[in-house]
Amino acid sequence: AAGALLFSAALSVKMNALLFAPALALLTLRECGWAGAVLRAMPALGLQVATAWPFLRANAAGYLGRAFELSRAFEHRWSVNWAMLSPAAFGSAALARGLLAAHLCLLLAFAHWRWTRHDGGLLSLLGGAVRGPLPPRDDAARQALQVALSCNFIGIAAARSLHYQFYLYYFHSLPVLLWMTPFPPALRLALWIGIEGAYNVYPPTAASSTLLQLCHVALLLGLWLAREPGGDAKAKAKTT
Repeated sequence: AAGALLFSAALSVKMNALLFAPALALLTLRECGWAGAVLRAMPALGLQVATAWPFLRANAAGYLGRAFELSRAFEHRWSVNWAMLSPAAFGSAALARGLLAAHLCLLLAFAHWRWTRHDGGLLSLLGGAVRGPLPPRDDAARQALQVALSCNFIGIAAARSLHYQFYLYYFHSLPVLLWMTPFPPALRLALWIGIEGAYNVYPPTAASSTLLQLCHVALLLGLWLAREPGGDAKAKAKTT
């Protein structure tokens, strides 16, 4: 319950916290079952309503329309990840729909074949949670970290536009994400340096955006190939 309240408070401050929502929902369902998850969601929802109440009472339509503003138009000149596109292509509805579809497909794929594979897949977890919490895992903390951080990164990788300040949303998680992958240390460091370097080019260029996208795709592939939560940690343990 405390975690759900903290998430709700974070969402009230900055909407990028919403990128963690699928992971939080999945982990809560596994640990608490459907009934427990709904009970834990109620205080979080109440905090959202309480925070928004003065604005909802004054101008509900205006507040809801601007608070989440999903139709917001971004400026091409500040886009760190899509500078290689023309302004027309960057602002097109086709790109926005394609990225949204990619985001949803990646979430479903990771949720079914990676995050819940020990539970028989996403549908098995959703069905099992009806009966209550699922059996606890020995690596529950490590799995929660992997699911939460990779879920956030998927949203970043599929973002319509990343501005320089958006690096704050995931720079701190990059070492953990990179060391979850089965890549050799040299490649992990190269990807880290590539992402950092792309954000240190001003103004964004086609080359820096292409580098950033290639590093993001490579990291996504590495997370997909990770055999266990925490990357190759268990593989190393077996050899010692």
